[in-house]
Amino acid sequence: MEQIKLNLIPSGVMPVCHASQYDDKRKIRLNLFNGSQAFPITATMSFELQVRKPDDTVVTAAVTGTVSNTYIDIETTEQMTAVFGDCLCQLQIKDSNDSSTIGTLNFILQVEQDVLANGDPSQSEIHDLAAQIAADLGPYMYYDSTGTLTAGSTSLQIYSDANPSFDASTISFLWFTDTFGVNPTNITVTDVNVGGDDFVLFTLTFEAQASDVEVKVRVYPNS
Repeated sequence: MEQIKLNLIPSGVMPVCHASQYDDKRKIRLNLFNGSQAFPITATMSFELQVRKPDDTVVTAAVTGTVSNTYIDIETTEQMTAVFGDCLCQLQIKDSNDSSTIGTLNFILQVEQDVLANGDPSQSEIHDLAAQIAADLGPYMYYDSTGTLTAGSTSLQIYSDANPSFDASTISFLWFTDTFGVNPTNITVTDVNVGGDDFVLFTLTFEAQASDVEVKVRVYPNS
């Protein structure tokens, strides 16, 4: 288990811990300090792990602390590690004894890229790659669809690829734009039929932009 030192005083160099893309339940220990002193957990404290991924989407998770321990063990989730790169994290601590809420020093969860994602394998080297992925990596497969929000427009429709496992009520998805800070203000997801094929339609609402913005929707079919 990897361990880092995490200070309640939000000052200094950010600690770094590590995971692989799509890691689920990887344990990392956060050793808590208040300045130079180890910080013991009390019965009145509650904890929340807060994670901002490289695509600016956020994930939060309640974390359990054991009274008198000076550390917290966190576990990654698939959503925390869905995007490779540096995730900005902090541990929020609430204490009902004095109604305080504080955040620790930020730390980095460095997620390395899945070596198989978007790869172009040689069939002579991995002849049954498609079967392996379907059997072993099915929950982590995703499908990308793209569109262009034209300058001045406030709405964009993107259709997923036709896929029998796609259903608006069960899929998970992420979105990306090629312009930093430009994100949709609303997204609706509906099932549609076009020419006899079933699709999932994403309608994304944005503030009007001065220039075209490329938008990608990444769909994870839940199995």
